[in-house]
Amino acid sequence: MTDSSAACVVPESPVLTTNAVNRTLSDLHAPTWFALLSANIAARTVVFHPLNLAIARKRVTSEPRPPGLFAFIAAAYRGGALHIPAGDGRNTYEMGAGGLRGSYRGLGAALTCNLVGEIAYLFTLEALKERMTKGAAARDGGDVAAEAFEGHSGYAAVAAMCGDVVSLLTVTPLVIVANRQMTAQYGLSAGNAYSGVRTTLTEVWRTFQPPRAAAGWAGARLMHGLRGLYQGTSAGLLRIPASGCWWALYTKSKEELYVLCAPRLEEYRQHHAAAAAAAAPFHQHEGAEHVSLLSSPVRLLLSGTDNPAINGLASAIASTATTLVFNPLAVIQTRQQTLPPAHVARLMGAPQRGGGRRRLWRLYASSFKKTVVVAQELVRVEGFRAFFKGATANVGVAVFDGIIFSLIFELTKLSSDLQYLS
Repeated sequence: MTDSSAACVVPESPVLTTNAVNRTLSDLHAPTWFALLSANIAARTVVFHPLNLAIARKRVTSEPRPPGLFAFIAAAYRGGALHIPAGDGRNTYEMGAGGLRGSYRGLGAALTCNLVGEIAYLFTLEALKERMTKGAAARDGGDVAAEAFEGHSGYAAVAAMCGDVVSLLTVTPLVIVANRQMTAQYGLSAGNAYSGVRTTLTEVWRTFQPPRAAAGWAGARLMHGLRGLYQGTSAGLLRIPASGCWWALYTKSKEELYVLCAPRLEEYRQHHAAAAAAAAPFHQHEGAEHVSLLSSPVRLLLSGTDNPAINGLASAIASTATTLVFNPLAVIQTRQQTLPPAHVARLMGAPQRGGGRRRLWRLYASSFKKTVVVAQELVRVEGFRAFFKGATANVGVAVFDGIIFSLIFELTKLSSDLQYLS
């Protein structure tokens, strides 16, 4: 090859056999992936905590027309008393010291449960999805990677729901602590005093302990303690389909968008690379066979295999649809976890008596009954609109968080890809 012809060659970056749709857990260097995931989760938790604090407080408001989202954020930073019109008068809530401390109330518990919960969730999701995909391929006698953009959205949905169960059972006690810390002394949770993680866990453990529990059967104390630590689990279980819905929509949207856009993006990439090669001075190409002429941002945006714009759009579609459908359960779950036990007991009515297995069964049944009666009170007192309290903010946060999550999540997988690292 002559020097003149070499000057016209468009250098290529290493070609990967994996892409954003079909990349699996076995394609990754696990320690690198876990480290990048942890940094991603911690950063998103810190950035979004003031918004999540405002949303949690909005969900436990008793007023028919609570302040807007930014009013809650400003009140948390300002501190002091917050006055909300209610009927002929107004309700006053003490917001605490204010400043960054007020805006980041409950951050420690939220950060811990997000790190543990998300890593457990994503590892379970990726491991089960890969196992089911390989199992199906083995049964069919086919190749797992037969289709370049086959993401197996059905398997992704099932694996995501299993991951949600693991995450729910792992971090629900810390979620309750974070919710109590964020909503303490406000709204329907005005009777809850703000305290540290250890003290709050102790209070939650004692929530459903009967007066003479200390002298009773140890198994009963454990049962009542776990009942306190896993408040709202019934609503959380009802929300598990939301996880499957999001991942099914996200995976399927990625499949369709990549199939639709990949050929055209490849044309654009070749065109821009050729234009860059023609415009660059001759001497810049000597010995540059392994260096791309396109800058990294342009190469990513023109990628037909790992494109952040496509991943972000797929995430926005999934987040919008899923959040709107499942917002009512989010409202119910937050109220279950933060309402005073006496208030919920009045809604539930007098408990039936019984022992042994019947008592254990009623414990599970009463948890779902609590979800129903909280929802009934919500409709009776505040109307169906109450199910969508914070929905606008939730959709905005979910879309923004989903886009950031998908961009960084897919980037962490790409950066942990064994082929990419080699």
